[in-house]
Amino acid sequence: NWTTLYAWVFHQARTAGVCHYEYANEPETFAFKLKPGVYVRSLQINADAIHSAIADVNRLYGMSLTPVFAAPVLAGSGTSELAREMMRMIRTDFEGRRADPPLVEWFCKHRYNSRPRSFVSEIDEMNSMMRAESPDGEALPIIYSEFNHSTGRMWARPETTFTCDTP
Repeated sequence: NWTTLYAWVFHQARTAGVCHYEYANEPETFAFKLKPGVYVRSLQINADAIHSAIADVNRLYGMSLTPVFAAPVLAGSGTSELAREMMRMIRTDFEGRRADPPLVEWFCKHRYNSRPRSFVSEIDEMNSMMRAESPDGEALPIIYSEFNHSTGRMWARPETTFTCDTP
């Protein structure tokens, strides 16, 4: 898996300047629920492949791309055990050494079925959790790569759903 991802990222970085990646869409919804330790191990391997490929493209082709790897891409709680374990291990690579840069550069989340004001408390909670769990006591920048008032399955019942068309 490392080799395949490395080759794919290397090609995209070299030919199109791609250097932003997101990891494992909504891992807490996978069949049989992904265990935090398994998730982090996979994240460590993928982070190494992405960072290594982009570093090699920069070195070999005189480019100056900056990798941005976003995780955990959660649909549920941004302070779940999966998110906490990722933050605890954010500075540990797959060989157990200090990871510099960290495994991920951005904390990624999805948010649906909420009013805009709910983002404020969620962001505060995620920042507090990241500072508490990170070995360096730092929070990552947060991005929402999916958000909406409702998921697509709710649009079939517009009379019961808060949408962009709701007054």
